[in-house]
Amino acid sequence: MMFLYFSAEYGKAQYFGKNKPSYRSFDFHLSQTDHFDIYHYLSDSSRIAFIGGLAEQWYHYHHQILADTFDNRSPVLMYRNHADFQQTNAIMGDIGVGTGGVTEGLKRRVVMPFSFSDYQTSHVLGHEMVHAFQYHIIEESSNLNLGAISRVPLWMIEGMAEYLSVGNSDAYTAVWMRDALLSNDFPSLNELGNYSRYSPYRFGQAFWSYIASRYGEQYLRRLFVASAINGYHSAIENQLGLTVDSLSSAWRSTLTSKLITAEDSTYTMIGKRLFSSQNSGKYNLSPSVSPDGKYIVFLSERDIYSLDLFLADAASGEIISKIYTSSHNADIDALEYTETAGSWSPDNRYYAFVAYRKGKSVIIFYDVENGQTDRIIFHPDVDAVSAPAWSPNGNGIAFSAMRMGISNLCFFSFADNSFEFLTQSSYAAMQPAWSPDGRWLWFITDEPAHEQSFFFPGNFNLAKLSIKTGQVEVVSTFPGAKNLNPLPINDREVLFLSNVNGRRDLYVLDGPTGALKRATDYATGIMGITEMSPALNMAQDTLYYSMLKSGVFQIIKAPLEAYCIRPKG
Repeated sequence: MMFLYFSAEYGKAQYFGKNKPSYRSFDFHLSQTDHFDIYHYLSDSSRIAFIGGLAEQWYHYHHQILADTFDNRSPVLMYRNHADFQQTNAIMGDIGVGTGGVTEGLKRRVVMPFSFSDYQTSHVLGHEMVHAFQYHIIEESSNLNLGAISRVPLWMIEGMAEYLSVGNSDAYTAVWMRDALLSNDFPSLNELGNYSRYSPYRFGQAFWSYIASRYGEQYLRRLFVASAINGYHSAIENQLGLTVDSLSSAWRSTLTSKLITAEDSTYTMIGKRLFSSQNSGKYNLSPSVSPDGKYIVFLSERDIYSLDLFLADAASGEIISKIYTSSHNADIDALEYTETAGSWSPDNRYYAFVAYRKGKSVIIFYDVENGQTDRIIFHPDVDAVSAPAWSPNGNGIAFSAMRMGISNLCFFSFADNSFEFLTQSSYAAMQPAWSPDGRWLWFITDEPAHEQSFFFPGNFNLAKLSIKTGQVEVVSTFPGAKNLNPLPINDREVLFLSNVNGRRDLYVLDGPTGALKRATDYATGIMGITEMSPALNMAQDTLYYSMLKSGVFQIIKAPLEAYCIRPKG
């Protein structure tokens, strides 16, 4: 049999790092459920029970749709964080930062780490479990062996896993589809094999969503098995009675009617393109601007080989230097680029970002003036860190800290090199951002607001922490949506991104009154390489954000007044 594995996508860019690191050994324990052997090194029994229950929920959901049953328990290896996951010897080959999880075919073994929120952990587990079902279906078919999965294109395999783990309605995928349609770059099924151009996850998910809506979810298994037998061309013709070209046309026509409005083809992008494929790479992400507005740090694969961290002139876009490159940095295992961004010191001299170093998730402080690392910090009892946010008075840095798959806000004080947890909750606390006066720390959470009687998993609210009292207030902005990337612009107003309208637009929240205002109306969206990636930053009354347009992530800059936003409140 062939050895194959698939990974849950965090981003299309690949990490070209060193050999797989090995910094520690893991004392795994076994916890069994009806259908799974869960191997872990957790000390929190409630988190063990959570993973077991989640695995069973996904099993029963996939079992109903794919009409398949495991006769023997399947193994699930849970790592406490991504740095540990990268050291696994259960999977051959290197594991990049953009790999959310892996399923190994011979044993149907799912290997994955915890994420910063239960939703993210659940998504990866649900995605990987689809692959376990795919392997089992082929393995149990009398006329197939495991090697037959090579006849199924990657966009069908990964797209099915995304569809079954995310669902039929997904705003992030819809943005990609809308962008391809408006750019007249929507692929036929035959063109989907060009994975450098078309994401097998996003377009594959949209394909299966169309099949399920048009023909019924029973066709997911039918088309998958038929494709494994004779390839997807034959499967589509025999199962649906259509040629591949006819199905491609019908799929495109349906998406156009559902996703595109008359106004979409004429929308105007506000601001100036600072970085795009014309002067940088295809992926220009996570802009972070110095408080004086002079410098900008951003991620890009402009040098082809990997996503690197660049320092540039914020006015002209001229590249000044590389802060980090994976191909020439021996001190860092890898840069964390998927769902975090860096932060500048108030004096504009230092830039803090997250990386993996010797098997630990750390915050690195880079001295922009002399081009060297100033210091590296990590909490010995924290599994992973994300989204550092320098305090306005410069006395410390806040960040999201994960332990046992639960994230809380933590603060590192420069005065005495101490750590203090600012929240102690079972709900996620991510993407912290300070109010300009330093009185509040805004963040996102999966905790429902008081007036929300039902809060669907995967949705996020804005919240604010009072530094003086330690009290947290969860703010109800758009229930049933992902409200992300809070950015306080003055002492009362906060910018944030939301997919409430099925897109990704910029909104303004007036904190004292709760009033909401939509600031952009884009056909595609302000977003990063993943749904949860930060994409928004501001300095000197100028806004910077990453946006998908024509298949390219561009960084746009514009004065706040261009969005009818007052800089001072």
